[in-house]
Amino acid sequence: MPLTTTPLNPGVGGANIVTDQQPSGAQMPVSELAVSPDGVQASTAVTELSPLPVEDGEVLDALSEIIHSLERLRRLLDPPLKVLAPPVSSAVATAPAQLTVGTSAVQVFAANLSRKRCYFQNSGVYPVYLGFNASPTTVLHHVELAPCSNYVSDGTGGSWTEDMFKGPIYAISTNAAGALNTLELL
Repeated sequence: MPLTTTPLNPGVGGANIVTDQQPSGAQMPVSELAVSPDGVQASTAVTELSPLPVEDGEVLDALSEIIHSLERLRRLLDPPLKVLAPPVSSAVATAPAQLTVGTSAVQVFAANLSRKRCYFQNSGVYPVYLGFNASPTTVLHHVELAPCSNYVSDGTGGSWTEDMFKGPIYAISTNAAGALNTLELL
């Protein structure tokens, strides 16, 4: 099979690609030759191959299977990170409460260094927004609790559990009839 030489930078000294002409017309590099301006040649390693003809997709099928196997292996070795809340032990809980939350921010819980966890659930049909250590607005807030889907207290409203924050917590709604269920564990 004939060897052909193709300059990478015609008219300028530099590397040439020497290829082996295949019967199908595809080319496969044999080696690269670096040519200095004084005509000295030095061979370098092959860094990539041109595509070769594929019969019945066998090579592509094999490569596809290898790629899928590597992806499965990556998922096994690098599973998604699951963050679980640490168990909380508490002998004291506040009484269940449903607060009316209007269009002006109200304090839901005062600062409490004994707080181990607190829980909020929107029990109304309007969004409720929470702010930690500062009064929230419907635009600037820390947490947004989605409204109930169908009717008040249907159990589908957004919820939030807080395990770390010990400062004051405030709430505001988009409507004067906003509603929020709360629980504080001490």
